[in-house]
Amino acid sequence: KEVKENGDAVLELASEGGTISVAGMEQEQPAAPPSKETRSKLGKLLEFSINEAATQFMSSETQKLLSSVNDALFTTKEIKPSDSWETELDNPMISGKKFKVKTVLVSVDKVDGVDVAKLKQTVTADVDKEGGKLVVDVTFVVSTATGELVKTEGTIKGIPTNFGPMDWAVKSTKTKGDKKA
Repeated sequence: KEVKENGDAVLELASEGGTISVAGMEQEQPAAPPSKETRSKLGKLLEFSINEAATQFMSSETQKLLSSVNDALFTTKEIKPSDSWETELDNPMISGKKFKVKTVLVSVDKVDGVDVAKLKQTVTADVDKEGGKLVVDVTFVVSTATGELVKTEGTIKGIPTNFGPMDWAVKSTKTKGDKKA
């Protein structure tokens, strides 16, 4: 929607729906109302809001937690392959608690003629006071020139839903289409 003078980006994200597999059965998922995020130029989630109608499957706190680990987090330090850094974030699931995102620059390569960095992020965050954990292991491939996401692949385990914990396998690839999309 907007890039502010300080580099923060305001985004509106909408799910077009799709199919999920639950206990081996495919289920159609309808499109969801959009969420709104503001992210720092390093990728850190600063603000998050979602339409209340979108909380039937997951609480807004769960969606905010997932959103906070849904993008690559960068550092201001100069780095080379195998360097790592940690980003501390507020945990929306437990008031006053924080969690850390560990990021490693795995490699710098070329994909389809574009210079890219492969970043691996890992997270373990408490999701309740009984010891439930969200465990994230995701690799992001981003353009070194623009920071634009080229590809994502990984797993997110222990996602609290209104129907019990759920695990996701994540895979996305940027398509060449309408730049507005």
